[in-house]
Amino acid sequence: MSERRFTKEHLWVDFENEVATVGITDHTHSTAGEIIHAESVELKTVAQSDAIGSVEFAQGGTADILAPVGGEVIEVNPIIDDEPGQLNTGPGAWLCRIKVSNENELKSLLSADAYAQFCKEGS
Repeated sequence: MSERRFTKEHLWVDFENEVATVGITDHTHSTAGEIIHAESVELKTVAQSDAIGSVEFAQGGTADILAPVGGEVIEVNPIIDDEPGQLNTGPGAWLCRIKVSNENELKSLLSADAYAQFCKEGS
């Protein structure tokens, strides 16, 4: 497995065997609160930055989930519909898996250190 990467929209991405597993970062939970509702991601082809779903937070507000990479959404975490609160913590806290169409897009994602600095700067 490669190094975990991050987006400026506070998603994490684990990439292995052409598939990106996508989840919401701990930073999001600490600043926006726990997820209380999630709109399911659909199995479809997406481009990088396409809106693929949304989440609603306990402290109010919603956020679109933007695809961190382009490709085919091949799996959606089934807890999104039934138990969206489970997206807040633990190993099952992933949103979807995308079969990546262009691995070069992974280069646009942040390293752990760059993401930590981004968060520290108040973003």
